[in-house]
Amino acid sequence: DVWFSVGVPTSGNLSVILQEISANNLAFAVYTGVPGALSIVANSCNCNDFVSLSGLAGGTTVYIRVWPQTGIVNTGSFQLCAYEPIPPPNDSPCGANGTYALPVGLSCSLTPFSTQNATALPALYTVPAPSCGTPVAGGDVWFSAVMPATGSMTFNTQAGTLSDMAMTVYTVSSGTMTTNCATQGAVTLTEVSCNDNFGASTMPSLTIGGSAGVTYYVRM
Repeated sequence: DVWFSVGVPTSGNLSVILQEISANNLAFAVYTGVPGALSIVANSCNCNDFVSLSGLAGGTTVYIRVWPQTGIVNTGSFQLCAYEPIPPPNDSPCGANGTYALPVGLSCSLTPFSTQNATALPALYTVPAPSCGTPVAGGDVWFSAVMPATGSMTFNTQAGTLSDMAMTVYTVSSGTMTTNCATQGAVTLTEVSCNDNFGASTMPSLTIGGSAGVTYYVRM
């Protein structure tokens, strides 16, 4: 194996990309600690050439280990990079406003979104694990929608570069959701419904009922 080191940005977010040149079947993992006493970072052992991590200690050094999965020595060359991913604005429920507040009309108008660089949910949110589509690997993104006067609304999705996703809808059961993530306090969310396969599709769709005027938070 071969080793590299990288400083963690103050945000605690770090992505690593490995690109094979003449080598093949490589794997890598990220470790914290000091040489001689290293611990692997959860969910950082990867055989698919990319990993995005959050919650690392900013300003510390982590170590990246690269090795051939087959155990063959001197398998060839590769490229490696590490960078700070910038999470999308709706990386947390507090960002589910503005563009990410879904309009509820009489017909559905699909809008493209992305989960690129999304991170894990911050600890200030108490959110039960979704009842479908688990485990939640990597990051998620959030949207909001206000229940209309009819007391019913439907959330539809369509595959893009992602073709197998899950969706959970929540309400706030404790605390106050703000639209400023910098000042957001502790919030508890309660699951309303969850779906990861709608009929023959691997993309989710949900119809929920509730009181008019209540804000619902959608996790993808």
